[in-house]
Amino acid sequence: MLLENLLAVTGGKLLNNPSISRFDSIELTASKVTRGSLFIAESPEEIDKALSRGAYGIVTDNLYITTTDEEVAWVYVKDIKKSLVKLLRLWLLKSPRNIFYVSTQVLEFLEIIQSNPSIVLLNGEDEDKSKQILSSSQNQIIFCDDKIFLEHIGANEVVPETSQVNYEIVDSRTFETSIIIDETYYNRLPLIPSMVTFLIEAIGVLKSLNHNFSMNHIDFTPSLEPIFVNSSCERVGFGESDKVLIFASNDLKCKHLKIFENVKWIDFRLLLPSQIKFYCDIKLPYFTWESKKEFFEIVTQQIKKRSYTLIFAQKSEIFFKEIENFNLNNRPILNQGLF
Repeated sequence: MLLENLLAVTGGKLLNNPSISRFDSIELTASKVTRGSLFIAESPEEIDKALSRGAYGIVTDNLYITTTDEEVAWVYVKDIKKSLVKLLRLWLLKSPRNIFYVSTQVLEFLEIIQSNPSIVLLNGEDEDKSKQILSSSQNQIIFCDDKIFLEHIGANEVVPETSQVNYEIVDSRTFETSIIIDETYYNRLPLIPSMVTFLIEAIGVLKSLNHNFSMNHIDFTPSLEPIFVNSSCERVGFGESDKVLIFASNDLKCKHLKIFENVKWIDFRLLLPSQIKFYCDIKLPYFTWESKKEFFEIVTQQIKKRSYTLIFAQKSEIFFKEIENFNLNNRPILNQGLF
């Protein structure tokens, strides 16, 4: 990578007049730096170690840093995380990777059913994905569900091949599916029936790569995740309550939600942010919310009833952290007297 290209891509400012003009690699941790590396200094305390290991360049977001080695290129950028994504585009020209696009739901099932070290599943924010790619090797296969990120790094949206998977749904309930896959019977999996097609696609991708899959840890995915709760909105065991919060990704198609329309033995409702355009023709009563306070007030009222509540655009792990704070902040103060 040429220094002039680095400056052009990141919009960075060269803080000195170095003797070097190119770099052999990009490194994010000082321990991996070798002679000729460009070091992305997210941790300023690692700069000295990177220099001692032969770094030819330092990228920093500290405009007033002391340039301790004038032969090395010191480059200032306003946002080191955004610059990392831009640098990745340049890096991929020299070090291409096998990157494939799959849907979020297929990516989630791949994470559950495979453990092959030659597969990398990108997740997190853009800078996290960038780090995973930079840390990958050329013989690894990378899967990503973020079209915008792929566009930013200049990667084509390539869909992987999928092999034929023979399967038959033997029995299905609202939150359970019994299924035969390639002549193997799996009884009462924690799998919403409408999500089976994503699981089969994930298996097909692995089969096309001649990789094994395991159903030992199959579970609900974040895209459509039912969690049983009590009247205080605390988690309980599967099937131990008549109150269920179902967290759903807003990119799911209407056909994946139709199963809930047919649940007649319990009240069912949708809960979604007002800014989301909901075009599904599923016939269920729904509530909209604009603020987090309004959202939690609706939820805490609804779970007092015997009901299913389908929640859009809210991750379960974030929800349960925030509901604790909401309950604490809104708990009535008891007057216990002075004695």
